[in-house]
Amino acid sequence: MSLDDARRLHQLKGQVHRLVQAIMEALNGTRPLQQLSRWMEPPLFSSLQLRRALVQECQEHFGRDRPSPYADAHVQSVHAQCVTPLVLEATAVVRCRQRTRAVAIRMEARRVSWIVTALEIG
Repeated sequence: MSLDDARRLHQLKGQVHRLVQAIMEALNGTRPLQQLSRWMEPPLFSSLQLRRALVQECQEHFGRDRPSPYADAHVQSVHAQCVTPLVLEATAVVRCRQRTRAVAIRMEARRVSWIVTALEIG
């Protein structure tokens, strides 16, 4: 791996870190979900909207005293690799209160930015 490739991968890992943190905050309701729409393919964004709606519904049913399963989320680590120059696959470890979650994400370069094309949250 060249020095330029290593720098690029480091920058992309930082982007994944920020994006996963933003996703967790959106699912928790502390960040507007709409902020993520430009970074995701529409079907993925729709599934994220559904997941957020389910979290809200559970909170309404069980009361606001019960915290969201995504409360206090903090990205602990990110591991990434470039599958091709235009495709990045990464995993993140996220701590949410007493639970640790795994997040897998795939991003593809499109015109001037990277777009999330696959997302799995454990």
